[in-house]
Amino acid sequence: MFKSIKPNKTLKYFTEHIETAENALQELNKTYQAYLENEHKKANEFSYKAHMIEKEADLIRRRIIEHLQMSSYLQNIRKDIIKYLGKQDNIVDRTESACDFLITQKPIVPECYNANILAVAKLTKEALVPLKEAVIGLFTDYSKIKTSIRKVNDYEEEIDGYEWHLTKNIFNNKKLETAQKIHLKELVFHLTSISDVIENAADLLDSIAVKKII
Repeated sequence: MFKSIKPNKTLKYFTEHIETAENALQELNKTYQAYLENEHKKANEFSYKAHMIEKEADLIRRRIIEHLQMSSYLQNIRKDIIKYLGKQDNIVDRTESACDFLITQKPIVPECYNANILAVAKLTKEALVPLKEAVIGLFTDYSKIKTSIRKVNDYEEEIDGYEWHLTKNIFNNKKLETAQKIHLKELVFHLTSISDVIENAADLLDSIAVKKII
């Protein structure tokens, strides 16, 4: 039997979940900063925090699904909302994976790439801000969703530019062995793939907003 649950409770749960993504990305930035400064012990600690945040995100995700299944709120787009939640949860998963890659595989990163790698990490965290705004808009004022999603797309485009230049510079660097080039490319992939997931979540949210308006 469905319960009548106020929309603000659903918003509260979704906000809690996307805040775990914010926290995970904060730890990712700390992890990469510490690692590139050869502070590997600190990097391990920050990466572990990201791992624990991922577990917290899973618990919140399950709570949201149970909440939506028991509620009549958003009944017509409930499946879409749950699908979106999975996309949002993937952000935390991918962030944890990017930290794990760095800590477990310990790639040797020439100092010349540090600034761009850290720039990508910072931009990725910033890209989540308009996504959060769009999520809040879905439950409060969906007229603002389009603007927020365009901001996400702008961040993704900028990060794609960094990815292209990093990849090109890595494979054009004659001082690096082929194996190291491939390893560095994997690092770049793990880091830049987070913004891809953020953009995917934003695109799905955009289509849900259209259904809600209709």
